[in-house]
Amino acid sequence: MPKTKSKRGAPRSTTSDQSQHAQAVQTGRNRRTRRSNADPSVAHDRVQPQIPVVQPQIPVFQPKDHFQPPQRVQPGVELTPSTVGLVQEPGTYSRPQPSANPSFVPEAALSSEISRLLHSSLSANTNQAYMVGIQAFNHFRSIQGLPNTWPPPDAHINTFIAHLSIHGYKQSTAKAYISAISFYCKLHWNADPTKHFIVQKLLQGMKRTNSISDARLPITLGILELIINKLQVVCSSTNETLLFKASFSLAFNALLRIGEFALSKGNSVDRVLHTGDISLHTNYLTIHIRYSKTDQLGRGTTLTVHKMTGTTCPIQAMHDYIEVRAPKAGPLFCHYSGQPLTRFQFTSVLSRSLNLAGIDSRHFKSHSFRIGAATTLAQQGMSAEVIQAAGRWRSVAYQSYIR
Repeated sequence: MPKTKSKRGAPRSTTSDQSQHAQAVQTGRNRRTRRSNADPSVAHDRVQPQIPVVQPQIPVFQPKDHFQPPQRVQPGVELTPSTVGLVQEPGTYSRPQPSANPSFVPEAALSSEISRLLHSSLSANTNQAYMVGIQAFNHFRSIQGLPNTWPPPDAHINTFIAHLSIHGYKQSTAKAYISAISFYCKLHWNADPTKHFIVQKLLQGMKRTNSISDARLPITLGILELIINKLQVVCSSTNETLLFKASFSLAFNALLRIGEFALSKGNSVDRVLHTGDISLHTNYLTIHIRYSKTDQLGRGTTLTVHKMTGTTCPIQAMHDYIEVRAPKAGPLFCHYSGQPLTRFQFTSVLSRSLNLAGIDSRHFKSHSFRIGAATTLAQQGMSAEVIQAAGRWRSVAYQSYIR
């Protein structure tokens, strides 16, 4: 039968041709099916191999009885698993993946978090000092009839420094007030008018001409022994006597700042010495200082205090105090009720003990223990490096403590 042509001239397939083509297609399918059954690698739908997921191992650290100082790895020393701990091998779980659709946070919550972080960038004492500085500056402009303009003009800052100098303020106080103005300006306007040449020169001139010597007197070893012997009369119980004897002795022998072991304004309970921060031994003790004036981030410092002879020995004083201390966790120095020792209580008992020993207490403060210890080390012929390390000074500021 002759083939017919389509309208475009192409030959049309007959019914016989179509049936032959369908049969050939089916035959090809059957052949592929038999080959795939014999060899799975040529299957049309290949099965992906299963990759085992290995979960990272997390090391478990057991708590210690007391703080152990970190060991420094010296250059050239081979690192071992005991030195560096367990290190996770690289894999798909090495880094957490961010969420593809993070949850929406309201603008009010974001603003609140910004304020919280900015407030936390300063210590409590610095925040308080800056508030006082801004209040003093605003009060000055009010009594002088100056407009409350922010950022303040240079003339306002210059006359404020002159006002502080005339009224006998120390240069350190004026510098703190100017720092408060600087922080406030940078926080709100990203500008700092306090860095101008004249402002800095006025502060330098104030330092040269308005220098006031530190009137605080040192508590020497002799004075320490006298006031410790008077505690039995000053304190109302044996527990209180041993509490203040231990705190007096440790403050002197460890060159402590009052905020490191006693609760004070702007300080929190978790920043002072706790029971777990001290380790007593036969001839020495170690204490872990959580926070300090020069360690606001709480990296911590471990100090070693050695045994002495006589009533001023810190080791014996701490042993005696621990035996009668209330069996409660928390601050190391506390009353039997569990209430922590405060700065006010410490200085009050110090003043009463000095007066009872016949010593004028007006020029003795809590810092007198630190001053007296630095002075004693200098009198014993200790080097500048030893004194600086004992008091944890980072500069030659220790020289102003030696009387």
